[in-house]
Amino acid sequence: MANITTTDIRAYIAKRQSDVVITRKARRRKLDDDTWVELPAETKAVSNAEINRELTILKRAFSLAIQAGKLYHKPHIPLLKEDNVRRGFFDDPQIDSVIQHLPEPLDDVIRFAFITGWRIPSEVLTLEWRQVDFAGGEVRLDPGTTKNSEGRVFPMTQELRSLLERRQRGVAELKRTRALLGDKSSLSTRPGLRRARARAYRAAFPTTCVAARFAILSARQSQSAWPCR
Repeated sequence: MANITTTDIRAYIAKRQSDVVITRKARRRKLDDDTWVELPAETKAVSNAEINRELTILKRAFSLAIQAGKLYHKPHIPLLKEDNVRRGFFDDPQIDSVIQHLPEPLDDVIRFAFITGWRIPSEVLTLEWRQVDFAGGEVRLDPGTTKNSEGRVFPMTQELRSLLERRQRGVAELKRTRALLGDKSSLSTRPGLRRARARAYRAAFPTTCVAARFAILSARQSQSAWPCR
């Protein structure tokens, strides 16, 4: 490592920018007329983000070597500009075409994520009723539960209030049904409840996207509670 210079690193970057990676191997496909066609391998160029991750590891290696007294200095390691601007935002007609294919209550999960822009697995599916303030007109995420560990507050729009009131009525009806059946377990402490919701979401959503003719739904990119417990 002591012999690595900035010139060497720039040469490595240039080589990586000319590299390609195979995303799908060459294959044969049988057509409807029983003939076979050869499909070439699918490739893509190495992105700046991928190269930067490699350079970050290299920078860390140099830092650790200096801390251990193995090296006394490290070369300048330039990073590439990344184009990670999000694209493909959903609008109201598109989200409606997706939601109409979803069963209840997953339709409200996606609608809630579309309105708030919150992450579905870690912020929407884990929401509890104590975080919903109808009187104050807001929904809260607790500190330590978000990606940056900071709390978050979202104002309760009329559409969001209607959704939450609908979910509240659904939970109340579920509780009445369970009481009639003699099920005394608590909805808030039932084991595996969150995992069951997450499994249902993952199972239903890919089929829904195909039915709605969308490859990917990124509700978090489209900003206009899913409390189950």
